[in-house]
Amino acid sequence: MAAYTDIVFILGGAGSNSYVSGAEADSYAAFQAWDATWQGKTESERTIALINATRWLDTIDFGGTRCDPST
Repeated sequence: MAAYTDIVFILGGAGSNSYVSGAEADSYAAFQAWDATWQGKTESERTIALINATRWLDTIDFGGTRCDPST
């Protein structure tokens, strides 16, 4: 299992750079048709994908009210 040492995923954390851990991403991928492609990537490539996905999600304006991170 990959260590994903560059992923920081603390709910509401100012230094967070991903919404999921690498282990969570691997577990999710295991049930997807593209799992072999995901697992075929290096840990560095998967880390970059998770961080870039988080950055992309952060550009979207969602409707509603932001929740309190402690809930």
